[in-house]
Amino acid sequence: MARVAAIVAATIDMVIVLFQIGLIAGAPWGQFTQGGYADGALPIAGRAFAAVSVLIVVAFALGQLGRVGWGPLGGRRRLATGLTWAALIYSIIGIVVNLASPSALERAVWAPVCLILAVCAALVLSGTQRRRPNTK
Repeated sequence: MARVAAIVAATIDMVIVLFQIGLIAGAPWGQFTQGGYADGALPIAGRAFAAVSVLIVVAFALGQLGRVGWGPLGGRRRLATGLTWAALIYSIIGIVVNLASPSALERAVWAPVCLILAVCAALVLSGTQRRRPNTK
């Protein structure tokens, strides 16, 4: 189950990356992000925020894949674990922030996406715990 969750999370993360790249390139999707204040393309500051988001989301995807032993972080368990915990916390914060957004579009799209990502991160973490040997 952990591997499936990691694949689902990484796939969603890559869709988010494509969305963010679209925002950086000037796509008129401002109402779907950052509080929905931009009607149309984001201003330069919003595009810079989207660029940072790309890096964060890619790190989360690599971390979760690494936690199940795949990708460039497959052999870096501590780093993969830290990134997976960060993805879980970030997703939980994302649920709250997106539900509080004044943009109905942002609430409708990103709150459920963040919920799915939080569940995936939790499944990756719980499904890949190292079992301690019974020493009784």
